[in-house]
Amino acid sequence: MFDLWYREHLEDQAKTEITKILPRLEYKRRTSIAHYFFSFLVAVIAFVILFVTHISSPYNEDLKYYILTFGIILSGVLVIVSQFLKRNSNFIRYLIHVHGNASNYIKKRTFMDPLYWHFFTILLILCIPLLLLFVMTIITWNGNSEIWVTVGSESHNLHVESIKQFSSLILAIVSAQLAIFTFMFSYLLGRYSSQIVKSLMTHHTVLLLWAFSIAVLLLLWIFYLYGYPYLIEDYINPIFITIIIFSLIMTIWVCVSGIHPEKAVLYAGKKFARKTRKHVKKSTLVLEKKFSKFWAVFNWAGLDWRETERFKLYEPPSKGLPFVMGYLSNLFNAAYKAVEENQQDLVHNSLIAILNVLKTYIENRKTYYGSRDNVLNETNDQMAALLKATCNSPNEHMSTLVIRCIGNIGLYSLQIEERPSVEVPNLLYGPPPKRHEISLLWTGLLKEAFELTHKLQRTTAPYEAIDQLKLMGIISHNNEYFETMATTFFSNIMNIHTTSVNNKDEYHRLLGQKCIEAIMYIFALTSQDSRTYNCSIDFRPFNQCVHSLKRMAQGQFLIDKNNFTFEGFGNILTSKTKESQIILQDIFYLIMEQNVSEDRQKSIVINDLENLIDLVAEFAKIGISQGAVDCGMFINAFYEIAYLIIRKSPESMKKYECERKSDIPVLYERPSTQDQKEAKIFTVWRDLFSVFFDKRIIGLDWEQKMCAILGIGFTNINIRESELLKNQLLECIDLLRNRVIKTQIENNRNVDHWWPYLQLLGAWVSEFVKESKISIEIASEVGKLKPFHSYLHGYSGQSKFEAYGYPSVFHGDFFIPRMNNLMTQGYITEKDIKQIICWQEMLMNEDLLISYHKEIEKTRSPLREQYYKELREKKKERNKDNQTEEN
Repeated sequence: MFDLWYREHLEDQAKTEITKILPRLEYKRRTSIAHYFFSFLVAVIAFVILFVTHISSPYNEDLKYYILTFGIILSGVLVIVSQFLKRNSNFIRYLIHVHGNASNYIKKRTFMDPLYWHFFTILLILCIPLLLLFVMTIITWNGNSEIWVTVGSESHNLHVESIKQFSSLILAIVSAQLAIFTFMFSYLLGRYSSQIVKSLMTHHTVLLLWAFSIAVLLLLWIFYLYGYPYLIEDYINPIFITIIIFSLIMTIWVCVSGIHPEKAVLYAGKKFARKTRKHVKKSTLVLEKKFSKFWAVFNWAGLDWRETERFKLYEPPSKGLPFVMGYLSNLFNAAYKAVEENQQDLVHNSLIAILNVLKTYIENRKTYYGSRDNVLNETNDQMAALLKATCNSPNEHMSTLVIRCIGNIGLYSLQIEERPSVEVPNLLYGPPPKRHEISLLWTGLLKEAFELTHKLQRTTAPYEAIDQLKLMGIISHNNEYFETMATTFFSNIMNIHTTSVNNKDEYHRLLGQKCIEAIMYIFALTSQDSRTYNCSIDFRPFNQCVHSLKRMAQGQFLIDKNNFTFEGFGNILTSKTKESQIILQDIFYLIMEQNVSEDRQKSIVINDLENLIDLVAEFAKIGISQGAVDCGMFINAFYEIAYLIIRKSPESMKKYECERKSDIPVLYERPSTQDQKEAKIFTVWRDLFSVFFDKRIIGLDWEQKMCAILGIGFTNINIRESELLKNQLLECIDLLRNRVIKTQIENNRNVDHWWPYLQLLGAWVSEFVKESKISIEIASEVGKLKPFHSYLHGYSGQSKFEAYGYPSVFHGDFFIPRMNNLMTQGYITEKDIKQIICWQEMLMNEDLLISYHKEIEKTRSPLREQYYKELREKKKERNKDNQTEEN
């Protein structure tokens, strides 16, 4: 199992490294392309300049050499400037930017428009030559016989019959185009909406092809009735034969490309979006009821002809809504038909078309306010029906596409505000929470989507539903819709998690973890908000995240019980197994590093830190009570959080406390921020120690981490001005002494592994606290009560101080554990590492440990001699008894 995880971990790490390298390689590739393409383009332009000047110079003998000189100089300057520019990184970067924008635009247009390249091909091959022919005809019209062939002349009579035949052929082509387009597009008309077919029939490429045929017919009519230019007399037949052939080729090409339903639906969605923008116009009302300067002039002249409905504040114009609903209905019909026929690509494109229409609609709709919207209500009903249809389809992947579309619509809907935002002064209890009822439609539908799809076997739809809920939660938080988050987002995620843990299998266990990861992502965002809110119910997202994680922990511990994996509940919340993962230590660090500017904010930050510490402790206790195998991960998280607190306070906190100092006498002086946090840490330390000690937890290395917290505290006593830290440490040691001694005296269970730690703590007390009475008492207790023979293990021989009675960790001396989750994030700097090394040397000082060992030996040495004397006497008695029995 570990080998499998290690291999997957290495593969993920390799993918991450490659992902970081690929953008740089792609940038270098594009830079090289831009460099050489620019050089090639400049060379072509310079060649064209030289060629044009060479061709045009013989026609003007007086300026011949001036023209050639100018062409050479211009091309030379162009080449020299290009050599400078192609070595300029800013210019190359600009070229890459232009190329990227143009490439993305073309990709988007070709994806949405099935006849995108057809239009430019027709324009280039057919329309431009025909336009040049028209220009030549108009310029030479009614000229003399040298440049114009008049009607009735011998030359004109030679080509009259050919012109008549070409006219008949063009008329036949126009009729054929109408018949072919109608026949080919009727394939779509018979299966899908007529509006989709109409959008293709009126495509600008089809209209251009028809316009070209009519223009050719008009040109032939002019040639027949009025004559034609003398220059094309010998080329009339080749010109129009070529025109007819290419016209037929383009007609067939357009027909073949336009009958794909997937592309047709995409183009229809794009066209419907343009019509939606035309029917649903933006609001022209400003809150101060002032017109723009343009309309102010027209209003003064009595010419304000804008629609009155556009002056509404809370509703969009009702005239355009039926059109939008009609467009969406046509696209939904295509989606239903595609689901019935199991056409996944067509379903995907239909959903993209629906999103295009709704995105355009919401872009204009968001200029109005309100909590109701008929278009979105109707769309929600249609999406619910489409979701149920895809769940009943044998192709289960289509449900994932529908859920992704639902989530995107929900994200778009969050742009519509219920009421205008009004600037108010800072309230004493913070701003009121904002609501957003329209988004409730989509969060509820996403929860319903999970309920419909989590029992399916071949789909990622449940994961997609959770991801989309998470995205809606992020946008809701950014827009400060905290009431909506409290009443819908968190409740939906918790309900989904409950459903997942109730189905006790590996698949649903992963779904439950996905819910926890979603909450953790929101948790990281909410940790940056230290405001309160003016409401009777606590809608603070931070508190909602804490409450949600507490409720989800019970079920997740049950499903992870006796099943240790590197993706268990403890690892998800506390262990940084991948770079994008957010853990509780990240959130704690983000809260600590906030800029505090007010007294109320400081108290909220401290309260949040205490809540987070309590949350870690509660998870550890729940894990112990449930018998979870990864509950020790929370002790590791508690250790890293304790280090962050004992190490230092954020500079913002220190600065704020210095500013708050005053000479005014007060009746009660509140403890400093650092003292408050340390008091909380050691209070939780005593609570966790009691729980883990009573549960007889052995093998999680929690003893090392708990004692390391005390050791870090001891090394910081001398640099603290407060006595609270010393008192907290002594209380923790006193608790540990009493529990170990009481258990040893009552002989309830084996606590041999705690005596080395108690001896180490006694040495630290003697060195850092200077409480000789306490250290002597501990030395006496260790000397008297510590067993002379341990049933756990013997000496390893690899540690330096184990022979003196001090603890051995991983066959070595005690050390401050490495804080991997903090180091990978950069929370521990090189300076901090040097400080930790200094602490390690202070705690494991050879003179200190050996001298304290000698103090213990004053009590222990006589007892040891007495112990071994009794063993020898008992051995002699056993040997004497054995000899008597043999005789």
